[in-house]
Amino acid sequence: NFDIKKERFENDIICDTIFYKDVIFEGLKLNNVDENQTNENIMNLAKLKIGNLEINPIELTTSLEDNNLILNLTTQELLDSFERIDIKLKAYPDGDDIVASFANTDLQMFSSNWNISPSNKIIYGEKKLEISNFDLTDGFRSIRVSDIEKKGIKASLNNFDFLLINSLINYDKIEFAGVGNVTVSKQDLFSPSFLNVDAHIPEFTLNKVNYGALVIKAEELSNDSLSTRVTLNRDDGLLLDVDAEYVRSREYINGTIVAEDLPMNTFEFIIPEGISNTAGLATAEATIKGTVDDLKMDGEAYVEGGTTTIDYLGAELKLGEEIFTIS
Repeated sequence: NFDIKKERFENDIICDTIFYKDVIFEGLKLNNVDENQTNENIMNLAKLKIGNLEINPIELTTSLEDNNLILNLTTQELLDSFERIDIKLKAYPDGDDIVASFANTDLQMFSSNWNISPSNKIIYGEKKLEISNFDLTDGFRSIRVSDIEKKGIKASLNNFDFLLINSLINYDKIEFAGVGNVTVSKQDLFSPSFLNVDAHIPEFTLNKVNYGALVIKAEELSNDSLSTRVTLNRDDGLLLDVDAEYVRSREYINGTIVAEDLPMNTFEFIIPEGISNTAGLATAEATIKGTVDDLKMDGEAYVEGGTTTIDYLGAELKLGEEIFTIS
């Protein structure tokens, strides 16, 4: 539609379905209005499918008034942990930079209502990124995003319960839990640098059993490889230390495992079926090598007070104190 007297131009685009590789857009509607030096665009999407992931209705509105760009995103049940998002972004030019800030009218995620600091500000320029006061909180948990020396970025998640891992891993034999902190950082967004992830959970539990303090450190070594160090420590002497390198292109893992006083019933979480009533402690040292679907271990383990039941035989196997070769 075009109205010369009002200097108003409006058009609509409607598409039932758009396919692009493994992405499917369903029920796409685009509306554009240009009037008196203002421009507004509204996009409604009934459903977005990315592989096996389905994202529910999304409404995205953008408007341009003078030099101000205003963007508003509204959606419900975007993902499992994001129940509702209604958030506004305002951006404007300042010399050679772009200045932006967020304001939320309704932000519901991780089963809670969140608020973003009203004084948040992002300044983006040539090889420059400044982030200030970008804090979200629900009163207990918090998410803070900041810059690193005006060129890198760091996101800190504090007081998060790692029950969230269960829905991601979807492995019903293990229930992860424990409140802790995670930091994700990249030192430089404008020149080659690699991602770092640090996580710390003071009391990490598996199937409601406290395994002590969990520390995870992961670092990209190149675009194709990363190193990971996972340690578990408990006051009674339990120790688990996994140090490995992963090559993405080959899906290859090379590393070491050291365990001290590890409860034998931990293996019931790993072995899909066939054993039960497992008890005792294991101390082990081994190497791990191979592809993800053909991983091999080589080392030695000492078992103290070991016992388990072979389910299909209904027989209890007493290991006592033994030294085993792992291969």
